[in-house]
Amino acid sequence: MSPTLSFSMNGLLTLIEISALYLLSSCFFQNKQNRLSFCCSLFIILLLDIIVMILAQGQLLLKVMLLAIVATAWIKYVFRESVIKCLATSVIFLSFMLAGDSVFLTGLSIILRQNISSYLQTPYGYYLFCYIIKIIELFAFVVLHHAIQAQSSFQNATWTDWLRIISFPGLSVIVSVILAQLYTAEPDFAPQLLFCSIILVFTDLLAILLLNYLDQQRQALHDYSILKHSIKLEQDNVQAWMKAYDNQREQTHEFQNQLAVVYGLAQQEAPDGKLLQYVSQLLQTDLSNS
Repeated sequence: MSPTLSFSMNGLLTLIEISALYLLSSCFFQNKQNRLSFCCSLFIILLLDIIVMILAQGQLLLKVMLLAIVATAWIKYVFRESVIKCLATSVIFLSFMLAGDSVFLTGLSIILRQNISSYLQTPYGYYLFCYIIKIIELFAFVVLHHAIQAQSSFQNATWTDWLRIISFPGLSVIVSVILAQLYTAEPDFAPQLLFCSIILVFTDLLAILLLNYLDQQRQALHDYSILKHSIKLEQDNVQAWMKAYDNQREQTHEFQNQLAVVYGLAQQEAPDGKLLQYVSQLLQTDLSNS
């Protein structure tokens, strides 16, 4: 494998990990950047992660520390949360990725019933298993994201919601395991299988983005229906108040007419009486003889 192709493979793996970091961060925080700023930040963190990988090659502790700093700064910029929350999220993410790589690699060895360490010695085999593991990790982050979102919104997700969310990532995991089995059976087809795994990863990412977009649209429609119902209730209240106001005006006008009749009778019968003064005060006007 050429150095350029190897560099490209590492860059794609880093981009997948950044996508997983965004999935984890969006479980707790809300994106406060527009699309242009967010895309620029993705390019910057990708570039910084690649630089860290090159500078800290062979030094695991230094690499993890630098990646944690970069991830914390990126989460701080995108989500605008406190540094402590951003640092905690980045530490959780890196811990999961470090543990997940080993756990999922061991799980693949158990599923395939083979020691796959020998297959990792070849470049194509190494990157093939790396992409397969990233597919499994993306599936885990999708499940975690949906579970936390369902709990935070105080809604019980139905089985249809879960099926819609995890169907494609789950199928991607199954297909990736089949690709691993094919590789162990036919190592000569490693380049073709690696190409298939790359396509599968990006299809998985596009499916996740599409599902998130559909969820946002669904939530927007739900909010619109609630707003429409609230507006209708307010309109009904306004109509009721207007009707009550019209009835009150009609009764007040009728009462004023009756008071005017009483005033006229009192003026004829007892012009100097107290009744005329009292009715005049009620009318709050000085009616003339005309």
